[in-house]
Amino acid sequence: MAVIVQQVQDCHFITAIGCFNGDDCRQLRQVIADAKDQHIRHVLVDCERITSVTTEALRIVLSQTTHAEATGINLLFYHVNTKTQEIIDKTGLDSVLHIVLSLKEAYQYCKQHT
Repeated sequence: MAVIVQQVQDCHFITAIGCFNGDDCRQLRQVIADAKDQHIRHVLVDCERITSVTTEALRIVLSQTTHAEATGINLLFYHVNTKTQEIIDKTGLDSVLHIVLSLKEAYQYCKQHT
């Protein structure tokens, strides 16, 4: 899978493409660590082009969500496709992850939580 990271002002934008697996989550972990070091408050993950998610990835995402919150970083997922949303719902992670429909909503969330 491809993971593309861009920084714009006080946000890291991650675009995930293909199967989201443990290796990709290790990249997410690094992005969160970098955000903390650079005093960046928001990490936004575009999930529109994720085709599948592994169980290992879901465990790591849960862990990283908790870690991000503890360090004062907003970790948001947006453009989550129907297939990925069903997996998140089945695992109960929908109650833990911050998921919004669009980049606009993610941006508004960040503005409210700055």
